[in-house]
Amino acid sequence: MSEDVNNLSTSQKISEADPSDLEAKYRDLALRMAIHPNDPRIKEPQLFLGKLPPDLPFELPLPVGSNVIGTLIRSPQHIEMVLDCSQTPESVIEFYTERLTVTGWQKFEQPIGGRSGGFTVSLRGPVISMLFCRGNRGPALNVQAFIGQQTLTELRLNLSADSQNSPCNQKQQYRPPYENLIPPLSPPAGIQQLGGGGGGGSNSWYSSATLETDLNLATLATYYASQLEKGGWTKRDEGQSGPIAWNTWDFKDSDGENWQATFFILRNSDVSRQHFLYIKADLAEGGQNNGGQINFTNWIVGKSGR
Repeated sequence: MSEDVNNLSTSQKISEADPSDLEAKYRDLALRMAIHPNDPRIKEPQLFLGKLPPDLPFELPLPVGSNVIGTLIRSPQHIEMVLDCSQTPESVIEFYTERLTVTGWQKFEQPIGGRSGGFTVSLRGPVISMLFCRGNRGPALNVQAFIGQQTLTELRLNLSADSQNSPCNQKQQYRPPYENLIPPLSPPAGIQQLGGGGGGGSNSWYSSATLETDLNLATLATYYASQLEKGGWTKRDEGQSGPIAWNTWDFKDSDGENWQATFFILRNSDVSRQHFLYIKADLAEGGQNNGGQINFTNWIVGKSGR
């Protein structure tokens, strides 16, 4: 009998707990899960459920019909707010652009994200992000909008008032030019895309990802090609053979140097709906390299010859 009492299920113990004590325990757990002990931004963190932070130093506009999920205060200089709203991610960015710029904020010209260029990471569709600043030392408000649960737009507002390490500081935002060679490549709306990696140097840069979709190769190749064309790239060739679609490109960097690139999509025959995406850009040096082009026949044989 005593063993049965000692082995009460967790759910039964929780149901018998005092409701106010239980809320405090959940709040403490959520706060611990949301922060990392080595995060240098952490100083007396706080968590507000269903509320915006008190004493914001400016009036924060909210889209009509917004539902505040909560606020994480890592420190007085670093605050993150999470909301749901019925407007599209694009409409949310337009809303903040209109409302903030008339009250002294300036739009940072380059939208920011996890990576400068190449394949973005998105579980339900593209994340649209824009940084707004009040001067080179901030404060800074990063607005991120993407399709969240129940097709609502999830809105994350990250406020930084750290004047010493402001994301608005142009010098701190500097990245080597080759990190921006490849335009940001987002998936079609509602499709899961996971970043697989990326990197390179002054003569070469690559990015890869995996994609889960039922769309055919031709449709996907056209979709990504349109993003590269918007980035100023010129298509040189394209083709499709079996499980792979590819295209090759020419473009110039900000210094006027000539580059060549290859993009391809490989449908994984072993995993339903999964596709592998890869893009590689190489500095063109009088024919000394192959412009990033890949011998697709040998590559496919190598992948399938297990």
